[in-house]
Amino acid sequence: MTLKVKDTSRWGFYTDFSIKKDFKGIFKNNTLREAIESLRYDEQDFENIISRLKVYSSYGYSRRFDSWEVISPAIMAKELDKSSFDYHGSGIPKGMSTYFNVENIINGENVDLILLYENKKYKAKITREASSLGRTRIFWDKELSVLLKKRYFEYYEIIRIKDVEFSKRPKMFFESIGGNMYLVSFTQTQLYKTLREYQLEIDKSVDVSRSDNSYKRKERLRNAISKPESMVVKTTVYKRNPDVIVEVLERANGYCEKCGSKAPFHRASDNSPYLEVHHNVPLAEGGTDTVDNAIAVCPNCHRELHYGL
Repeated sequence: MTLKVKDTSRWGFYTDFSIKKDFKGIFKNNTLREAIESLRYDEQDFENIISRLKVYSSYGYSRRFDSWEVISPAIMAKELDKSSFDYHGSGIPKGMSTYFNVENIINGENVDLILLYENKKYKAKITREASSLGRTRIFWDKELSVLLKKRYFEYYEIIRIKDVEFSKRPKMFFESIGGNMYLVSFTQTQLYKTLREYQLEIDKSVDVSRSDNSYKRKERLRNAISKPESMVVKTTVYKRNPDVIVEVLERANGYCEKCGSKAPFHRASDNSPYLEVHHNVPLAEGGTDTVDNAIAVCPNCHRELHYGL
């Protein structure tokens, strides 16, 4: 049997193996093991595909092992941690070496790889420690780590100080494109954005939602996740002068200095009238933190000053 392409339609691998229409279904009634054996004894060289099938046979799709995840037989994802930036690499979990075709690597041996990112080649290697532990690791060119630090500058500044859970980490994808060459890509959007950027993103999404009718919104709500995921955002705060705050609040004497209404409620902490201190010229725009540049306003007027016409 001579195969021009590889099909494992039973498992939905069309996109992974770029299957041509004429060959879809040839393994429809076979198990993974039977498909692997058929390819192994074919006259053509299907070792690359066989290794991908072995990965799926062992783990299946979307399985996580430490900071690695099997996306498909052809694609693996690495959650970027501190070692990815500072040590230019990562440990490879036991058993995952099949994906990189180094399952037979012996202690002290190195295997060279090529990582292709934005049409540029970066040298990499997989090494198995000569020690009794025999840990398998991948290391890439230092220049690639420099690019990572630039791309995820804010994220890198955070993980230098503390660890970040997997769900908050950007991903580095490895896609096999033949031999020992892998196409590298990264999470497209920066996970760590400013609060202002996030608010603008939400505002844009709300505008899109408004452009739809109620029926479409309710349809989406039926399948929506009720518990939103959390995310980390970066924001800049200014050290406020407490004397300015107290002086402005005492000047207002419990009344909004914009609309003249009485404070809407009293603070639970000290029973004082609740008003908020607003800077006429925002601190972010060069305004001064002075009594002359600040007024005490009720929450409603404060929102109007920031978001009203």
